[in-house]
Amino acid sequence: MDLKLMENNKLLFDSSTIAGRSMNLILGLFSKFGKLLSFIMIGIQVLQYVQQSQDNGSSNIMSMFGNYVPGERKSEIQFPVEKLSERDTLSLSKDQCPLCLKKRENDTVLSVSGYIFCFKCIHNYVKKYGLCPVTSTPATLNELVRLYME
Repeated sequence: MDLKLMENNKLLFDSSTIAGRSMNLILGLFSKFGKLLSFIMIGIQVLQYVQQSQDNGSSNIMSMFGNYVPGERKSEIQFPVEKLSERDTLSLSKDQCPLCLKKRENDTVLSVSGYIFCFKCIHNYVKKYGLCPVTSTPATLNELVRLYME
């Protein structure tokens, strides 16, 4: 029987008989017990996760998330060449890579910003820093799109 239907009063036994009332009571208890069991299982998993992280040397729950402060960098990013501003990048020739400033090889667009780079340059940069070198938009390797032109 579908306990969800029973809870919504769409599936009930005949309440005029003792057997019907008993079945409604039993099914209602099973339904409530199932929900309670779900919450208990989630709670146990959370406690196991916290315990496991404490066993690995973390002193409190906040240390699980590191010392990350939004908007702050721990160190200055070292760019392979002098970082170009967006305005300077737009003034480059259309086949020039904004990172190495050479003619692009294996054109690859970074989808979060729309800029086109050499595959090798942008792959290494995003892998190391996790952001676009021109716009500083967060990026992953999954956002690199190789361009195949004739």
